Amino acid sequence: MQASAIRTYTNRFAVAPGKNISIFTTTDNGWRTVADLVRAGVGVAAVVDPRPHVKTALVTAAEMAGARVFLNAEVVGVHGTRRVRCIEISTDGRNALTVNCDALGVSGGFNPALGLSSHLGARPVWSDKAAAFVPDQLPPGLNVAGAARGVFSLAACLADGARAGGAAGGKAIAVPDASEDSDELAPLWRTRRIHGKAFVDMQNDVTENDVALAAREGFSTANILSDTRPWAWRAIRARPAH
Repeated sequence: MQASAIRTYTNRFAVAPGKNISIFTTTDNGWRTVADLVRAGVGVAAVVDPRPHVKTALVTAAEMAGARVFLNAEVVGVHGTRRVRCIEISTDGRNALTVNCDALGVSGGFNPALGLSSHLGARPVWSDKAAAFVPDQLPPGLNVAGAARGVFSLAACLADGARAGGAAGGKAIAVPDASEDSDELAPLWRTRRIHGKAFVDMQNDVTENDVALAAREGFSTANILSDTRPWAWRAIRARPAH
């Protein structure tokens, strides 16, 4: 499951997706799911993060709750028939150890919703910070704020919303106090040990092979036509590698 979905089940519906959950995350946001599970009394078996360094406070809190923490590591296998039974974790890209758990949450970052801005002719641009495409060069009358433009921490979203409201002529308001949650992430495009099918978009069944095929055919990014058909997509041919 997505780690954010596990957090929604836990916080909004008071339903635990498992009794002993593992989290595989490349983001600080995934560690928020760990903290919320611990606060709700749900067991956390392991936290796996490919980054070599994570904030000490996050690691300490997870370990104090009984979770095993693996940094510079990846989940390379999940086992179980009708339910998750265990996961395989690799710290060197080759050898793996097994951790028993009954659910796995994954967090790899978020993609801003580009639908409205794209249909109005705004060309998306790549953001290294968000590791995703974000709106750019907005048309007159459109302002995008918060997570829709790649601002993901709560405090920053509230401040950005206040900015957008002021730019639209709205009444200035005091930005509510909010937790300074971190939105740091490191993109993980492919686990080192797995060579089988890898889904890039689980909702639309897009795999890594689909993306690789598009790249071989010369497609690099999607942009919006700025002619009389602003809803029409066109693919921009990739430049030759040097």
